[in-house]
Amino acid sequence: LEAWMPKKIEVSNKYPIFQVENGKEEVIGATKAEEERGVVRVTVDSGAAKSVWPRSKKGVLIRNMNKKPKLAAANGTKIEVYGEALLEFEKDGKQCGMRFLDSDVKKPLAAVSAMSDEGNTVVFSSKWGNYIENDSTGEKIMMERVGETFEMVLKTKKLQEGTKKEVRRAEDGGKKFAGMKV
Repeated sequence: LEAWMPKKIEVSNKYPIFQVENGKEEVIGATKAEEERGVVRVTVDSGAAKSVWPRSKKGVLIRNMNKKPKLAAANGTKIEVYGEALLEFEKDGKQCGMRFLDSDVKKPLAAVSAMSDEGNTVVFSSKWGNYIENDSTGEKIMMERVGETFEMVLKTKKLQEGTKKEVRRAEDGGKKFAGMKV
């Protein structure tokens, strides 16, 4: 097994610009403050096959799945899937939603392939900007560049613990997305 593994390379941080120890606490604090205001950051991942939501992160509707997909991280580590998560958010006064797999991950990741399959175009461009555009409505969600990644910053709906809800899914001709709870 080790024969194909790359050799370990020692990396040192000799460039002060990459030292972020002091800034890290501020970023974590800013993220916590955003969460308290109902804002969630979702990293847009062009290499992901599925959109995933951290099991430990609240604020989504959850439902069990009969058939759970098998997921693995880029390094081959198995990612446990517990069900499906629905994030409800508001965009320009309109109620929107995005589906994720409820998983053992550290942060929400939105797969570009999944967004494309749902009828959206994802644009990464220094000329035209970075955004997700709905192909049928033309509505856009802008992305922010954060270091080497891009994030959607979404205003979420506050959900009460224990809430149960039925949601209609447009892509299924309005069939109910039953059995969802916080």
